[in-house]
Amino acid sequence: MSFIKFVYVVFCFIVTNLSMTVYASTPLNIRVSNARGTQFTVSWVSSINEIGYIRYGTSIENYENWKIVDDERGKNIEDDIHYITVKNIYKTIIYYEIISGDTIDNNNNRYYNIYPGPVLDPIGGSCLPAGKIYKDEGKTQLAYDSIVYIKILGESGNENSSVESVLISSNTNGYWYIELLNFRNQDYNSYYNFECAKSHILIEAQGGADGSAYKIVKATDYRESESPEVVLKKDSTPIGFTSDVIGIVRNDDNGLSHLESQTDNLKIYLTEYGIFG
Repeated sequence: MSFIKFVYVVFCFIVTNLSMTVYASTPLNIRVSNARGTQFTVSWVSSINEIGYIRYGTSIENYENWKIVDDERGKNIEDDIHYITVKNIYKTIIYYEIISGDTIDNNNNRYYNIYPGPVLDPIGGSCLPAGKIYKDEGKTQLAYDSIVYIKILGESGNENSSVESVLISSNTNGYWYIELLNFRNQDYNSYYNFECAKSHILIEAQGGADGSAYKIVKATDYRESESPEVVLKKDSTPIGFTSDVIGIVRNDDNGLSHLESQTDNLKIYLTEYGIFG
């Protein structure tokens, strides 16, 4: 091989790798929700439309036998919103990694992990808030393929529930519904105490490139009041990017990843950022 050809090959190799580094999509706003003993949901946003899934198992040593779980909308769905639910697990710690396009996010080789709590007996009754998410101020375009995250707010702002979520699709006619009786405390070990029509919930809508939005409303059953409507804003920063008010995956002293809040007064924080009310 001539020297010129050798230099050209090296140059192409460097450019190719630089391009992969620059354009590789990094999972953003990674969230864990719907942790209910036998299941949990992992969701995130990517900067480009791509296929996303997770790989999980009950031990790192058994990595070669980990299972793959695809997006709830299908194996080959390409989007900048990714929503994966692991089901049929029972009384065990789950380790997992996120695959978004060509990027493998394994939490710096430590892997993400969660114990979604015990299986709890169902509670009677119902409190089912619902609403719609739109892409435009005129409310003519429903925000399909968006995620709605809900958190029940404690009176002091730092005794909030765990996070539940739902994926909006054409199958739900653009509505989101979330049964508040399923919500647990942040350690997932027991149900969260709240009062329907008195407690408040924080609604976060995440639409990827379509934007995000927030709203605080009373936790009212949709059959008893008008359903809240939320409009996505492209210049709105997801709470998960700026704070762990909603919850960010963190590792505690026992090596478990979970959602937590370190904000002393949620209402003050939200007021300062103009998203209260």
